[in-house]
Amino acid sequence: MTNTKPMNITMTGQRHQQPAVQEMVVIHRIFREEFRRLPDLVRGVPDGHLRRAADVAAYVTFNLDSVHNHHTAEDEYLWPLLLERARPDAALIRRMEGQHNRITAYTEEARRHLADWHAAPVRASGSRLADTLAQLTDALAEHMDDEEAHVLPLVTEHVTVAEWQELGQRSFDKFPRSALPIMMGQLLAVATPEEAALFMGKLPLPVRLIWRLAGRRKYVRYMRRVRSDAGNPQPVLKMLMRRANRVAVALYRRSSGRIGTIILNFFICDSSGGAPSMPWMVAMCG
Repeated sequence: MTNTKPMNITMTGQRHQQPAVQEMVVIHRIFREEFRRLPDLVRGVPDGHLRRAADVAAYVTFNLDSVHNHHTAEDEYLWPLLLERARPDAALIRRMEGQHNRITAYTEEARRHLADWHAAPVRASGSRLADTLAQLTDALAEHMDDEEAHVLPLVTEHVTVAEWQELGQRSFDKFPRSALPIMMGQLLAVATPEEAALFMGKLPLPVRLIWRLAGRRKYVRYMRRVRSDAGNPQPVLKMLMRRANRVAVALYRRSSGRIGTIILNFFICDSSGGAPSMPWMVAMCG
């Protein structure tokens, strides 16, 4: 994916004295969910269906890029910090680097098979791609389990809040602005209401406005193409609206009621200006 001007989406309003490592758990959850689906998406494309293959290939590429960007930021920034400050655990960090190398090898193999399948989507090339994606998924799961169990406790002890934010910003900066709706949609699809409120509450208002005004609908349309359910947009849309409602409630509770009607309206009202999905929201969304 070609990089453009970096998105300035450094999270603001950090109140914790320790890094919010749960954020990485949520990012990992995105990878777990998306990569679990990719092999079946590839296998489900009919032979010779170039347009369908193009949609799925673009989504596979996006997810491969997501993992690459996430791991590159760790390689460039997080591992050097931990090697310096947690020297007794250097073997653990070297193990993380080795796992990254293994994942990179599977990723490069997947990209080669993806190019062949994209050019000629037939069962043989699709099977090779799907099998490699399944191997990559297993390697990712092993790495993420290890990282969450052993590295995140080190982060809490040895990495500052500002440094943790810098790690996230470095990863985000590797994406073009056009990727923002997909990133936000994937996040809200897997996060709990409390986790989503944490992420959304820290993002700058312009980023939330982009999602509110256009990003959500763009994500829904995109996922309809990827999942080949263009004739039935309701499942994705309803899921996003339900999660938006829960996020609004979580934000309200986290702020002890101080969050204003405008911000609640930002999260829970339908972007087309129509009626909200819950009766108690009518007064705010009217």
